[in-house]
Amino acid sequence: MESLLGRRIVLLLVWVFAVVTLTPHLAPALEMRIAVQPTPSAAPLYVAQRQGYFRDAGLTVRIVPGLTPELALEKVVAGNVDVAMTDYATLLQRIDKGAGLAILANLEIARDAIPDVLALQTPRANPVVSIKALEGKQVAIGAGEELARLALLELLRQNKADPKKVILQPVNVRELPFVFQRKEIAAVVAPEPYATMLKAEQEMLTLAYPYFELGQGIPLTGLAANRQWAERRPHSSDRLLRGLEEAVEWLQRDRGNAVSVLQEWLMLSDAVAPNMLLSRWSTRLSVERLQLIADALHRHELIKTPLKAASLLLRPERISQR
Repeated sequence: MESLLGRRIVLLLVWVFAVVTLTPHLAPALEMRIAVQPTPSAAPLYVAQRQGYFRDAGLTVRIVPGLTPELALEKVVAGNVDVAMTDYATLLQRIDKGAGLAILANLEIARDAIPDVLALQTPRANPVVSIKALEGKQVAIGAGEELARLALLELLRQNKADPKKVILQPVNVRELPFVFQRKEIAAVVAPEPYATMLKAEQEMLTLAYPYFELGQGIPLTGLAANRQWAERRPHSSDRLLRGLEEAVEWLQRDRGNAVSVLQEWLMLSDAVAPNMLLSRWSTRLSVERLQLIADALHRHELIKTPLKAASLLLRPERISQR
């Protein structure tokens, strides 16, 4: 009897060992704090959180909303958040100043055709007739919109206009639809949805699409972290990418999905939300097109040292466009 009991105990122990050994190990969820801005670029983050893609990837994400790219990067450098959503002009300027930051994932890419999500507009009633004619005139631009400013400077250069002779007037981005109430403003650099809102307020002429002129299909927005922090946590960045890739696929599966998310996330109207789809979401970016941004920043003396775009990616094999 004791021998039979002993054999049963041995068999039970063997079975328990097999179950523990052969059952896939479920790693505990990792945590990540991400600072974001309420813009269309953040849609994949919002979807990955809402649809449970981060959870399924084993990542617990806490979204910290309402920070500008500059403030978000400051919080990353200080260790108050782990990851910052940022435009690439702001990011590269911060790296040029010595911050040890790296790109974890891309979020948004400009179209390789026009129209796109950034327009240089002038009122039809009193238009500026050419890019060159902006010299000596005031142009409104969103405060802190560093990539938009860079794109405008490059547009002026390409059209043989002296950027130093164009007077840029930074305004709160939410005030862009009303800038022509100020008589001295001759043109405005307006991202969507404000470009559409301006057209609804008054008849506008579009002089150019600055992102398109800077580089067709340039990357607009991505996620950055302290390089040392990220290198010590490779599983965190892998899980972040898995969740975002699922979210991008969900957004691309149905245009209606994307429009409904933008309406819910940004509280946009039916008339405005579809125009936010003039760019596209992607976790991958072109290193060559990111290099266009780095080169333009150096050309316009917005960074002191030439930067190599490929060196800025934490995992080039995961987020470079094939």
